Amino acid sequence: MRHRMFGRRLNRSGGHRLALRRNLINELLRHERIQTTEAKARSIRGEAERIISIAKRGLRKEGATAQVHAAGGFAAFEQQRYGRKGVR
Repeated sequence: MRHRMFGRRLNRSGGHRLALRRNLINELLRHERIQTTEAKARSIRGEAERIISIAKRGLRKEGATAQVHAAGGFAAFEQQRYGRKGVR
């Protein structure tokens, strides 16, 4: 049974999965679009959206900006998206 099992295995070991997810999220944030399989995209979607939301909030609040910088330093990400539709 699969009760309480988190995430997708993607036929990889734990360390390889972690590295794959980090690399995919970094590339998505850097290039705004990546080409990958649907399963891999589904596995990173929640984490990527969470990081993007924190960065958007960082535009409005300085406290959240510190969280974003601690998570990976997305100052350029904040500045690039300032003034775009959906960012207040």
